[in-house]
Amino acid sequence: MRLSMVSRREVIVKSADEYRMASKKDKGQILDRITEITGYNRDYASHLLTLFGKRIYLEPKRGTRFILEAVRDRARVWTMEALKTIRSRLPFPLCGIDSDNDSAFINHHLQKYCEDERITFTRSRAGNKNDNCYVEQKNWSVARRVAGYARYDTEGEVKALNDLLDVYRLYVNFFLPSAKLISKTKTGAKVKKSYGTPQTPCQRLLDSDHVAEEVKSNLRGQSDSLNPADLKKEIDSGKVA
Repeated sequence: MRLSMVSRREVIVKSADEYRMASKKDKGQILDRITEITGYNRDYASHLLTLFGKRIYLEPKRGTRFILEAVRDRARVWTMEALKTIRSRLPFPLCGIDSDNDSAFINHHLQKYCEDERITFTRSRAGNKNDNCYVEQKNWSVARRVAGYARYDTEGEVKALNDLLDVYRLYVNFFLPSAKLISKTKTGAKVKKSYGTPQTPCQRLLDSDHVAEEVKSNLRGQSDSLNPADLKKEIDSGKVA
């Protein structure tokens, strides 16, 4: 008598961890047992055993810092100016740039700048829009939330937006904690996500072994000099303006 779908699923779930940790020879024996019990063919049984109970561990990022800079258009001169401004505001040396495939970035001028400054320059793979997913996911939570979707066309509007973003980066980096995904456990169609303790970008840098103590000392001093209530008032005032 053939097992019900529920019973076959229970068999797969109970054997998934054993299968994942088994040697190649032992996996063959497990497949023999599973196919005999469930009636599945070997390829399908192997697929289910791999799928159920699969756990994905994500390596924690060393540190994250958000700096936004608006440009008048995609011309080279404004892109380079914005890049230099962002670089000057980083609390640590800029070691690499990973851009999308926009022509504002993929050009000889930026390539030469990176070569002259000894900066590693990489780009997303063509046709893979999610390569920069950790950046893209901040389009709403960091950029659009404060700047909205309105267009800016004049030099005065660009300056006003950048003045707002300059204050907002301090508020986000020093006072807005976020939780990072640590692992995902997938059991069939159900995915369970585990998150780490929420931290601000500044706290992540202070906890990192890859950041120099001098940089950490400067960050602590800057943090002590800032008041979140005052920054929020400036942000609200800038949004109205």
